[in-house]
Amino acid sequence: MVGFGESNEIFGGYGPIYLSCEDRTLLKKGDRYYEDAVDIEDDDEEEEDELGVEEVQSLIIRVQSFGGKELRIQFDDYMMYMNRNEPFSAEETDAVSQGKWLLKFEKSRLLDLGKFFVKGFSPTLLDDAHYGIYADGHFIDVLTRYSPILVWE
Repeated sequence: MVGFGESNEIFGGYGPIYLSCEDRTLLKKGDRYYEDAVDIEDDDEEEEDELGVEEVQSLIIRVQSFGGKELRIQFDDYMMYMNRNEPFSAEETDAVSQGKWLLKFEKSRLLDLGKFFVKGFSPTLLDDAHYGIYADGHFIDVLTRYSPILVWE
């Protein structure tokens, strides 16, 4: 099983291989995501209307296992993210997190600093969370209120 706060053994002892990180605006209708309105029309056999379609600002991170499987990690309506170059990243010794390679933090400096960078952020709210993706060469930290979507592609 792969997930934030899990052992993530599929990535082995070296962690996932970083592929990409991009900030995208997607269209969401129900539980489906689309690149643009044409994709919705092609997929929608009912009336062509825009009711129920919303724009979602998403952060999409792609990593790969050493076996070649690609994992898409999507954070919808994230508040803030930071992509750090691993060799220059300082270790946060007082952080409290669960998981290996895909971490969910209970305590971190980023959670403490979030209130200075994000309007309405509160690390005491259960929904405001810090997720970390520790991939080969990159440490990606995300502050968000929503759980990420993980899909093997």
